[in-house]
Amino acid sequence: NGTLNGEANLAATATANSIDETAVATADFDKNYGVESEGDLTVGATGSLTGTADLDLTATAVTVGDDSSSDAATATAGNTSADNIGLALDEEATNIGANGTVVGDADADLSASATGVAADVTADVDLDQATAIDLSGETLTIGDAGTITANSRVGTTASATTIDGNGVADIEVDEIQGLGDGDGTATVGSNATIDADASATNTATASATDADSSVVASIDNNTVEAINLDAINAGDNLALDADASSTQ
Repeated sequence: NGTLNGEANLAATATANSIDETAVATADFDKNYGVESEGDLTVGATGSLTGTADLDLTATAVTVGDDSSSDAATATAGNTSADNIGLALDEEATNIGANGTVVGDADADLSASATGVAADVTADVDLDQATAIDLSGETLTIGDAGTITANSRVGTTASATTIDGNGVADIEVDEIQGLGDGDGTATVGSNATIDADASATNTATASATDADSSVVASIDNNTVEAINLDAINAGDNLALDADASSTQ
């Protein structure tokens, strides 16, 4: 009847304002894990293991400027090696008894906004891995009538607006995954339930009234996968639901 519950909430807001110079706002982080298990983890019958990672980053840069060749507004949320993970079970095996429950939830919102008058503007959003349950080659085992729930959601917005200058809005999100990150095995007994979801909503907007050379809005979201494992081993009567969605 053991209960293990871990929750990580990371919120960061960066704001930079300038009248006649460069404005730089950076909201950054390394990792946000609800539960990071670095050894064998065992929970008895009817036990539960829950990991929740909630990430909220906002970066806003505003400048007036008087020369787009020297004045700029740059807003950056996240970085290309940053991870948001609900349950990190990637070091050793995890075992849960019959009627056990495992829940991983990774929720991330990242926003970057750069605005200028006579200035180049850049809004950049970056995230490496957003995974509800990360196994990375390890095994998650639950007895009969066990339940695995994995949900990973990412919402990003990049907006770059200027009157006289260039505008760049760029979003890079590498992996969004519900259950598993490409390696590992989930083993469940009879009458088990697995529900995995992964969703992405990414919006990039760039505009300039009188661009010097370019206005670019780009989105690179490599993978959105509800389940990404080597194998699922299940007894009789497995109920499996997996949904992945991506809106760009």
